[in-house]
Amino acid sequence: MAKQSFNRAIQLGLLAKEMAMLRFWQRSETRSGKARTAVVNRLGSLHGIPQKLGQILSLGELTQTDPNYAVLTEAPPSLPFETIQKQMQDSLGESCLSSFSQIEEEGISASIAQVHQAQLPDGSDVAIKVRYPGIAEGLHLDLKALGWLTAPVGDLRRGFDIAAYRKEIGSMLEMEIDFQAEAKNLTKFTKRFEEWDQVQSPCVVDSLSNDKILTMTWVKGENISVAREWSVQERAEISRLLLKLFLSSCLRWKEVHADPHPGNYRFQRNGGNPILGLIDFGCVKCIDEDIATGMASLLKTSLDGDYDREKVLSAYLKMGFNSEMLRPMEHLLVDTTKILLAPFGDHSFSIADWRLSEKISKILGDFRQNFRLAGPPDIIYIIRAFQGMVQYLKALDAPFNWRETLAEILADQKGIVQPEAPPQIENKKRFMLSETLNIQVRENGMTKIKLTFGAAAVECLADLIPDELRESLENRAIDLEKISSQAMAYDLPPGDLFKTEEGNKRVRVWLQ
Repeated sequence: MAKQSFNRAIQLGLLAKEMAMLRFWQRSETRSGKARTAVVNRLGSLHGIPQKLGQILSLGELTQTDPNYAVLTEAPPSLPFETIQKQMQDSLGESCLSSFSQIEEEGISASIAQVHQAQLPDGSDVAIKVRYPGIAEGLHLDLKALGWLTAPVGDLRRGFDIAAYRKEIGSMLEMEIDFQAEAKNLTKFTKRFEEWDQVQSPCVVDSLSNDKILTMTWVKGENISVAREWSVQERAEISRLLLKLFLSSCLRWKEVHADPHPGNYRFQRNGGNPILGLIDFGCVKCIDEDIATGMASLLKTSLDGDYDREKVLSAYLKMGFNSEMLRPMEHLLVDTTKILLAPFGDHSFSIADWRLSEKISKILGDFRQNFRLAGPPDIIYIIRAFQGMVQYLKALDAPFNWRETLAEILADQKGIVQPEAPPQIENKKRFMLSETLNIQVRENGMTKIKLTFGAAAVECLADLIPDELRESLENRAIDLEKISSQAMAYDLPPGDLFKTEEGNKRVRVWLQ
């Protein structure tokens, strides 16, 4: 065990080095391409959290043709077939192999398991998902490394609380490696899809499954590259289906398939009807009732056209957004929400026209990172599912009417109500001498980071400082916890909490 941990630590160290090289060569197309290939290959070979992060990265490549990302979603097998056979026998018993008439020796390597196509004696095609040995033991080491793993590739850390992200992704991955939990998820979704003619998911073969082996019926279909060649009408239909699936998951079932990487979606046509195949239900995020209600409240504003400031604010607070972080940008929430909900307008919407990031940045300005930080950790996987859906819609490139789909879902959704009394953001001015906490990083005379929070956020100052600055502050004996305690003790007086200067980089944190 110690040897395995040591070897994994070495591999993670090599990954860190390769990521640093990727950042160093990012302005050189040739060298950055080689560095990216090295990173992607390392992510794929490590499995677990590193490959999972790589799969998140691969969502952004759905509209690209770079074959390197295939190693993150449907790579060649990493374990020899003999090892797979032994895993099956150790887990299911010596006689388990006789339960299959045929097993393909060439499998597909995923983040936590290897999948082999097989056939039962009755001729049914099945998939055998075999958990990698030692994957659970490597989880703790991966979680400790999660902070720096997210930083250099794909800017995955933007606006996220890394500690909360680590906890959330860790708890979800612990569920993912338990195949009995996945089997329960799969059974629930398969039951739900019985009324959906155009969605298919596997059925569990209970007698050949346990917490380490999952045998399920084989779902046919190809990856999204096939669907991109369909007619505009067919692409629009499958796009509408993807949106309906996401909205139903969030608002009706309160459980969302949160692993939307390209290896988990299958596309085919049956008699001219587009069919979506959805596989791998290890990563299913349960959605809190308040979050679902808040989402529904926001979405209803797009149908009603009633962007009342208090109702919009109430919906965000219902979803668990931090009131202190929202307070400085409260006056911008309505315009921000209108951009977020623009696809649900009265027309056929092309996702290429959205330019979401550009427009949100223009409205929020220096508050854009605050908006990301304000959301609760619980919505990380909802955001991931949403971003995955958006990337598929971009790849399909077929405008359709989002509004009609939303209206259909809300009409069928019971119990969605507006909060009776919109909660107010408490005015702290009576208790504090300052209104806002400000964090600014300037480099070469340009502002690189600008965060603004309600003054009470100084209590969490250590969590708000970007990770890349903490080590530098510690080297300068700047004690963030002490600074925070002193500011709170004196009712948050206006003025600088600290300033640092190193080379061409200047950091200033102050109350105002």
